[in-house]
Amino acid sequence: QLSGGMRKRVSFARAIMANPDNPKDNPEVLLYDEPTAGLDPIASTVIEDLVR
Repeated sequence: QLSGGMRKRVSFARAIMANPDNPKDNPEVLLYDEPTAGLDPIASTVIEDLVR
């Protein structure tokens, strides 16, 4: 079982992962809907830095 924050981080990681075997499946644009909601301040900062 994962905590809510860990589930949120895993979900974000899955969303930004690229598929090198099939680049056409990789999205050109990613839309984030409150990617840091429910995360602690440190995890929020890490996510915000990754998005930039």
